[in-house]
Amino acid sequence: MQLKVRRVSLHLAVAQVMQTYYRERLDEFAGLIAYHYEAAQEFSIAAQHLARAARWIGTTDSAQAGQLWRKVWECRKTSHGQPLPTACVPWPVVVSFTWTGARA
Repeated sequence: MQLKVRRVSLHLAVAQVMQTYYRERLDEFAGLIAYHYEAAQEFSIAAQHLARAARWIGTTDSAQAGQLWRKVWECRKTSHGQPLPTACVPWPVVVSFTWTGARA
């Protein structure tokens, strides 16, 4: 049990340091930061960074963006109903799929 508690706190510390260190390039590192927040069981914050990563990658890879949006909603479910910021709503993906004619 001690190892799990230590691992959670370590992931939280890494996520916070990365968020500060890469503050000028958060879009690029949002997925990795989200990974550490998710491992630290900070699901609401992880979802915010996953949404940021999905918007960033969505300009070049809509399939990857779709996977990230699914992870946003998984984190949302795991966050025990904590409301997510409106920035986490995947409207760009919906518009992108509609515009390109892709079907879900």
